[in-house]
Amino acid sequence: MHINKGIYIIAIFFFCMLAGRAQQITLSNEINFRSEDGFSLLGQVNDTILLFRESNYKYSIDVLNDKLEFLFKKELFFEKQKIHFNAIQPGKNDFAIFYSYESKFQLFMKVIHYDLRGNPLDTVELFEEPDFLNEDNFSFVLSEDEQMVMLFRESKYNTLECILYDVQNRQKLWYNTIEFENYRLNYDLKGILLSNEALLVLAFEKYNSSFRKSKHFQELYMVDPYLGKTEIRKIDFDSKLSVSFNFAIDEKNGEIIVAGLYAPKSTSKAAGYYLYKLNPKGITQELLFNDFSKELLMKHKGKKRNPKLYIPDLNVKDLVLRNDGGLLMVTEMQKEVSRENMRRRYIDYHYEDMVVVAIHPDGDLFWDDLIRKYQLSYDDDARFSSYFLFKSPSRLRIIFNDEIKSENTISEYLFNPLGYGVRNSLFSTDLHRLKLLFEDAIQLSSNSFIVPSMYNNKYRIIKLSY
Repeated sequence: MHINKGIYIIAIFFFCMLAGRAQQITLSNEINFRSEDGFSLLGQVNDTILLFRESNYKYSIDVLNDKLEFLFKKELFFEKQKIHFNAIQPGKNDFAIFYSYESKFQLFMKVIHYDLRGNPLDTVELFEEPDFLNEDNFSFVLSEDEQMVMLFRESKYNTLECILYDVQNRQKLWYNTIEFENYRLNYDLKGILLSNEALLVLAFEKYNSSFRKSKHFQELYMVDPYLGKTEIRKIDFDSKLSVSFNFAIDEKNGEIIVAGLYAPKSTSKAAGYYLYKLNPKGITQELLFNDFSKELLMKHKGKKRNPKLYIPDLNVKDLVLRNDGGLLMVTEMQKEVSRENMRRRYIDYHYEDMVVVAIHPDGDLFWDDLIRKYQLSYDDDARFSSYFLFKSPSRLRIIFNDEIKSENTISEYLFNPLGYGVRNSLFSTDLHRLKLLFEDAIQLSSNSFIVPSMYNNKYRIIKLSY
């Protein structure tokens, strides 16, 4: 692999009604790679950008400055050549790598903290399992302030194995297994969150089908590792179905907010949204349902006089919490279509229109809007589809590829708090042969973000500043 030390800077100036300022696009040089190589863009630590690379069981960190100029590369060494990376987390002045490996029929998990030159600072042993039979690797969830990491995996049919780690103080805080007698974890467990105070929140759902909807419910487990106490809250859905949902911890108001899309008959046809709030002490806001506005349904169907009363294939992707307890729910139409010929099977990925719903603290609709988008690809796991959510105190930007190809236009949809939105074309990739992976983008500040590109076995990093 070879990295040149020059950079390209493209300044793009245009008048934007809501932003009122120009954008500067900075491109790193190309990194040649093979199809089996792996990249993980870690983000910015101090004034450097960190990129983790894996190539033929060799591991390294590339360090770039804030102008995306290459500074140096540092190779990293571990106990075994073949290891599994559970999490890689940048800190304030360092970064940590959580990894596991097998040795003599034992499974070991460790975390190494490094300085910004890739030199090891500290090693903490997290887990050792003799004569292990469970081959599942640990997944992880971060607290909002990124100071706590919870690693977890299903150790038995209905048992979750958990390790809580304090990244800032480099300390393992808690190890435990939690048994769920009435749930199949690989099917009923819909999500896991971790609060800044290390409260573990697990969301379960059962009987979410048209022929069992009278029994449909969601249940949230709130596990306090310090007190060794678990609170459970069950939410009955009054014979309505959940199309998709997400949940978030409102650290300021001390609540867990659950919001999603509901349907009366089919889990693929969303008719509106639902919302409820709770905390370990009880339900703070009862479950409510609101239909989509007629204006939204008409916009989706092209202003027909009698539009259908649902929008198909919507998936809740993001919840953006407001300081007053309200929120924005960002949803996207997603569909996979399989097709076959005599030689092989293909999967087409359709990532289409988006619906943004702003909800008052009491659950009433504030505003909603539809963003036109059509992204079609096949056999690429939709890596270049979907969007990046860029947040600032006064605006919300949804940034995406117009089409999934190298010669492409990058667009954004810009909202202000009152729901007024405008669509802008940011720049074209025609000259530089870029294919941007917006789901891997990282926000650096209130006015800049970085996003990787992979095209023709060349990897690049792009920085956009407003």
